[in-house]
Amino acid sequence: MTALPVTLLVVAKAPEPGRAKTRLAASVGDRVAAEIAAAALLDTLDAVADAPVAARVVALTGTSAAPRAPPISGGDWRPSP
Repeated sequence: MTALPVTLLVVAKAPEPGRAKTRLAASVGDRVAAEIAAAALLDTLDAVADAPVAARVVALTGTSAAPRAPPISGGDWRPSP
């Protein structure tokens, strides 16, 4: 299928302990909540990775979001600054 001339953008909170899934963290702890947030983000990226678009960008909140981001494989995802 030919790629559409559009960019797919996924915007999410960085899966950082203490900042991600805060309501869930109240019962499971900050670290586990962040791990769940990272897994949910990867599921979202996987769900749209095969979309026939020209570019894929993931934008995470936070000043140093890139080091906290889960490893992204497949789909040619580009982090947004």
